[in-house]
Amino acid sequence: VEEGGRNVLPAEEADKEIILKYDLTKEHAKYMDKHMMFFLLEHMKKKCVYPEKQMEDAELAVLAKTKMVDHYKAQYMQYKGCDESQVPGSFDQQREKILTDLQELQEQCKPLTDVFYPDEDDAEEEEATSS
Repeated sequence: VEEGGRNVLPAEEADKEIILKYDLTKEHAKYMDKHMMFFLLEHMKKKCVYPEKQMEDAELAVLAKTKMVDHYKAQYMQYKGCDESQVPGSFDQQREKILTDLQELQEQCKPLTDVFYPDEDDAEEEEATSS
């Protein structure tokens, strides 16, 4: 709408234009934890500043850099409108690798976790020897 020789946008569009002009999301994202980005993306989705497809792609890009494979797969299926059979096999491969890595890390940390979280069997043995 033109008013007095200048272009006047509806309030909602004007707000979006201002938000886009001063949006520092991309700059802040460089320094944020990937997991905290989900809150920021959710906020941006609610503001409807960027196209929905662009926000979905951004969320999938962030998820791809995490170990949240099950959530990534669910979001991928939702956004792409596909079912389990149409999902790339790389999700399952990535999930298996993450579970293997987790198991290896748990084994490496076992001596330390045993100190802080002794098994019930260890506690019973300790009671028996101290009596």
